[in-house]
Amino acid sequence: PADKVSQKDYDYLRGVLEEVLETDQEPRLTGAPWPEILKQDSINLEIVVTILEEYGWIDSSKIGSKAASGIFFVIQHADLEYQEKYY
Repeated sequence: PADKVSQKDYDYLRGVLEEVLETDQEPRLTGAPWPEILKQDSINLEIVVTILEEYGWIDSSKIGSKAASGIFFVIQHADLEYQEKYY
């Protein structure tokens, strides 16, 4: 449960989610082919959904704004089903 999460856990999640943000944005900013973007979106969604199912939506005060943006962008780029579930 989120109330039993240690700072060490949040630090780990920060690292994972900052990497997710980078792999979400980099292909878009460099003009990667759409199939490559969709494949990375799928990978990132799996990571983020796993985190959200275990910890819930994590406040940026706990993981930092860059990591929180990683969650936001992945859900924004997901199908409507995920957007509705997590927004």
